[in-house]
Amino acid sequence: MRTLLAIAVLLLSPALAQGQCTGGTYTLTIPAGTSVVMGESSLTLYITIQNNASSSKSIGYVKLHFNPSVYYISHSSTAPSGWSITEVKNAGSGQTYIVYEADSASDRIAPGESLQFNVVLTGNQNNQPADIPADVQDVLDEVGDAPHYAELKESSAKKAPCFDPLNNQDTWLRRSLHAQISVSPQSGGSGDTVDVHLTVTNRSSATHTVNVLSMSVQTLEGTATASLLNGPTPAQATLEPGEAQTFSWNYELSGSGALRFCGSAQDDASSPTATSPTVCSSAVAVGDFTATLSLSPEQIISGQEVEVVMEVANHGETTLSDITPSELTFTGSGSSAAALQSGPQPASIGSLLPGSSATFQWTYAVTGSVGDTFSLSGYAEDGTGLRTKPEPATSNEGLISSYSVSLSPSVVGAGSTNITYTFRVFNGGDYGVFKVKITTPGADFLYASASGGCATSWSVSTADTPTEITFETSEGAPDPGGCPDCIAADSYCDFKITYSAVPTEAGTYNFRVDVWDELLEKPNDDPRASLGAEARISQYGVTVEAIPSSIAPTCSAVIVATIAPSAPEGAQVDFSSTAGTLEPLSSSIVNSTFGGSTYSEAYTTLLAPSGIANATVTATYQDGQGQVVVDFSATGACPKTLLWKESY
Repeated sequence: MRTLLAIAVLLLSPALAQGQCTGGTYTLTIPAGTSVVMGESSLTLYITIQNNASSSKSIGYVKLHFNPSVYYISHSSTAPSGWSITEVKNAGSGQTYIVYEADSASDRIAPGESLQFNVVLTGNQNNQPADIPADVQDVLDEVGDAPHYAELKESSAKKAPCFDPLNNQDTWLRRSLHAQISVSPQSGGSGDTVDVHLTVTNRSSATHTVNVLSMSVQTLEGTATASLLNGPTPAQATLEPGEAQTFSWNYELSGSGALRFCGSAQDDASSPTATSPTVCSSAVAVGDFTATLSLSPEQIISGQEVEVVMEVANHGETTLSDITPSELTFTGSGSSAAALQSGPQPASIGSLLPGSSATFQWTYAVTGSVGDTFSLSGYAEDGTGLRTKPEPATSNEGLISSYSVSLSPSVVGAGSTNITYTFRVFNGGDYGVFKVKITTPGADFLYASASGGCATSWSVSTADTPTEITFETSEGAPDPGGCPDCIAADSYCDFKITYSAVPTEAGTYNFRVDVWDELLEKPNDDPRASLGAEARISQYGVTVEAIPSSIAPTCSAVIVATIAPSAPEGAQVDFSSTAGTLEPLSSSIVNSTFGGSTYSEAYTTLLAPSGIANATVTATYQDGQGQVVVDFSATGACPKTLLWKESY
């Protein structure tokens, strides 16, 4: 295609055919390493147009073509300041393109200057947005589709200037394999072990035998490192289209500070044709006294609240007392900023026994422009001034967008029945959202029912296989006078879908979420934006119960995690809580038999703090995860708690 693109440009005029660039040269580049995984909901391309210093003409008109059999241009694409999107064509006359024009002559790209254009692409199916399509192997895609090319002009009335395709880096890779990495637990002392899991899903349309290309340990702070004890298990796996496999390693920690694990996968061919992007875990804290920081949700609209949780853990041999967190430091790009709404809760922790952990929680409202990123960092210290490692702990990165969606639960066990997913759709645009369409990832999700919307006037309809569920307000078509039942700007609504069964194959599944707003200029009933919500189907299902489920402040509850199918005796389960103090009873798995069935269980105790209404306790085993909410509103004496196996 590269040769055809060059030929197309040379045919523009006799002068160009002779190699004479009377207007100078112009280049188009995309950041190196840009890629998208097949089956994803969208791809954002950051395209920089450079008007070379030798040019004599400015650029005020940019027309970018894309392969119409693969890509669909989303109307959530944005123009740079001083420019407007004047046309979007999706497979009209076999063409898919977007046109940007400068608002005035002074906004054009002058010789020696450059400008970035952000194009959002989805897959194209029958001239409608769909997930990025699969192919039999990795595919190198590019801007332009012969005989079309990227047209750069002084204005719409002028002829195209000389375009230099040989100096362009205008390609990206459409990858075959999706990868997701996790580490359990997220902290440990020197000599402790952690399990690393890389789940690889074959998103291509062909069968590939997959192995892990690499798994590296990267020190983020201090002397923290990890030594491989065993893995990967298995060494490789043959995956049919849509099939997933979790590869596992076990590492021993040493030193003090923070580290992370990074890995990728590929097929076993001598020249790999199916690859995944390199993915990295969140930071693992190493030391006797550690802190890890996490924020959720990661993708938000401006003004949305995020929850920040700091987990502190005592991996040493002595009890720590009077633990308090520092003020958190906000780091963000662009115009992003954060305002504290509440926290820390609790303000301090009286004591932390060896082998136990506890959490502090904050709520922040984050504002900024679309595309801004942000994170928070901090530490905790005990009454002697001993600080946690690493110093500071840094959260995962958040992103501000025009629209966002969160999915709960995010992880369920393979083959689970009667699962209700809640999709919370946030509107950060300027107009009300009146329609939401959620596309089921595959036929193995057996649709049962749906409900939701911002008011009772929202209707539900279904179509196709896999099922497409459309929620729409009875207001109907967009109304310039307003839509009182729409998802208003800077707000959200919940949409619930129940499936009688979910897939029996573990892996990551992508729900496509399309949103329509009241802006009238969209042609062909195109959605304003197409989002993705990932649901993980785990090999292991984890259910969590609190005994009792309601306790008074300073009382304790036993937290029981049950893992199915049966897991190896002695394997570790990672417990965390949004409040209170966890003190392990037996975080390693114990197998017991009752009524002819084997139960794999692990236990911990939760000590309730004062001044907090409840806590969510999460138990994680390999790729499985479960949660339970413990209420702290009970009164009276602390009850005697029974272990799960004693309650039969």
